[in-house]
Amino acid sequence: MTVDVEEYFTVQNLDQRVPRDLWPAQPMRSDQQTRRLLDLFDQHGIKATFFVLGWVADRQRALVKEIHRRGHEVAAHSYWHRLVFEMTPA
Repeated sequence: MTVDVEEYFTVQNLDQRVPRDLWPAQPMRSDQQTRRLLDLFDQHGIKATFFVLGWVADRQRALVKEIHRRGHEVAAHSYWHRLVFEMTPA
């Protein structure tokens, strides 16, 4: 089981409508939604890998720690949600 932890406004399709410089002004929902998933997974004995967007992890550090505390794997989901084929080795 894998889970992407990101915000609704950080998806690639919204880059033109919500540019990155406007992200800090958007209401964040990932904390509450992810905690609901964590509770559900606990109820059913499910362990998962949570791919956390770096930008979200910077702002939701307690959430990342909680994911780990509950026995799940924490993984990186890039920082800005860029498509891998648009990135360079640099």
